[in-house]
Amino acid sequence: MQLTVPLASLLLLCCGQVARGHVIRVNTTDDVNRGVKIADLRQTLSSLHEPSELSQLTYAFLSNPGSLFRLDAATGVLTAAQHLDRDRLCPGRRSCVVCADVAVQPARHFRKLRVEVAFDDVNDNEPRFETTRVRLEVSEATAPGSALPLPAAHDPDGPPFGVDRYELVSPDTDAFELRVSRSDDGDDAASFDLRLVVARPLDRETAASYRVTVLAVDGGRPERTGSVDVDVVVGDVNDNRPVFEQATYDVEVSENWAVTTPRSLLTVRAVDVDDDSAVTYRFTDRTIDHYGHLFAVDQHTGLITLIHSVDYEQIRSEPSVGELFRLPVL
Repeated sequence: MQLTVPLASLLLLCCGQVARGHVIRVNTTDDVNRGVKIADLRQTLSSLHEPSELSQLTYAFLSNPGSLFRLDAATGVLTAAQHLDRDRLCPGRRSCVVCADVAVQPARHFRKLRVEVAFDDVNDNEPRFETTRVRLEVSEATAPGSALPLPAAHDPDGPPFGVDRYELVSPDTDAFELRVSRSDDGDDAASFDLRLVVARPLDRETAASYRVTVLAVDGGRPERTGSVDVDVVVGDVNDNRPVFEQATYDVEVSENWAVTTPRSLLTVRAVDVDDDSAVTYRFTDRTIDHYGHLFAVDQHTGLITLIHSVDYEQIRSEPSVGELFRLPVL
């Protein structure tokens, strides 16, 4: 037996009997306000009873999961007991059906009704990432083909309106590619694994950072999109030697200087394209052995100081020195 009852925008079907019961299927929109009528059970049963019998029937819930519905015991009108949002009831599901069981009495007319309320889906959400920006760190020594994990987007709409694909927007670089693995799981929305893949060798001295954008696109028409900006910071590898600004530095020292505290002579400076802050300075071991009692170099600043007075006659008597000090700095 099949009954069709028009209820505004609702389609109400009574489809067969199960143990003296009916299954009533109702289709409604994905967003139902509190108090909106879902079904009229008395009207559904009107073809099975005389009018005098219909007026005697009463209705009571046997089950009402989540207390989503309200039932008038005398009229059999089923309404929404609260605001019903499909995207909250069944996020990411292809179908969304909520069931309630109703007992019809008195005993001589007892019947069990199962009401299946199906919420139609519409594309009213865009994909969203948990954050609008992600920071990744990668060494410049990372081999091409290496993959960095990325977060996936979430869309509460069910298929086909959920996330359908991902795209990489990187207009200023070809250093990265997007690898997407998709898994479709029946009634649920597809799940994705996203990886940002290093596409070519990286060189921090050429580019210390990159910004790319990952787009999540849903299956609606028109499409809705969500995005996340990905900042990739390239870590340094010590692959360059420090280079001094000058190959040699000249300074004069007078034997008339009475040195009681270190006297500044000059500052040497080296540049390291890897990281200037990591440059330190020192004399060679030979320089320390021969002149460590006269000169010192600050390991952090490169400042060379005279720490003891110079005796000109004594220095000239040393064949390896003469009138010139050579102080190699590393």
